[in-house]
This record gives sequence, C-alpha cells and structure tokens, in this order.
Amino acid sequence: MKGAVRYLVHTDNPEKYQYNREDIVCHGGAEVEQYFELSSVSRERTLWDIMKFIRDEKITSYSAFIGYCQDTDNREWFSIATKYYTLAIRTLIDSIYQDQKEPKNISDTIADNVRNVKNEL
Repeated sequence: MKGAVRYLVHTDNPEKYQYNREDIVCHGGAEVEQYFELSSVSRERTLWDIMKFIRDEKITSYSAFIGYCQDTDNREWFSIATKYYTLAIRTLIDSIYQDQKEPKNISDTIADNVRNVKNEL
C-alpha cells in the first residue's frame, strides 16, 4: 500500500513529474500522510542537512528557521523540526546565537568581568 500511495505522486522517482500530495483524494476514511513519513535513517540524514544549513547560514532563531521551512514549502524539514528533533535543533540555534553574542577569547571575558566589578565599586 505504501508503495502504491507514494507512486501516485512519484515521491520516490524525482526524475518524474512531482504531483502535489495534497491533491490525493481519499475515500472511506483512508489517511495517506502516514505513507509519506520518513524512515528513522532518512530522518537522521535530513537532520544532518538541517544542522549543516543552520550552521552555514548562522540561523539564530527557531522562528526564522520555521519561517524558512514554510516560505520554501519544505515540509520534510518542518516535520523534522516540529515532530522529531525540536530540542536538538533549538539547542543548536541557541548555541549559534550565544557564540555570536559572547566574546571568543576567555581572557577577554575575564577582563570584562573585572572591569564591571571595578566600575560597581
């Protein structure tokens, strides 16, 4: 059944015309979305691509990333980011944000802290 449903829109044949899966008309209570779910191996490969993209583009907000997924109609990335690996993706984005915000050199941080303490006295 999975292969037949996926064949309707040529999901597994990128060389063929890609039909919109929202155009599939279901009858008798059938639900086809389950047949388009990624396998765990595919999810991990997709997560790798997502994290590389986030790092390369220096994405610093989960909202911006979700907006990108919606603006580009990337439903696989949206699904990964909202159903499976939300915590991992948000943690990476937060880390990139913190890296951009904080000084890179620990001695600069210590010097800034000492200056702040002296200014308070």
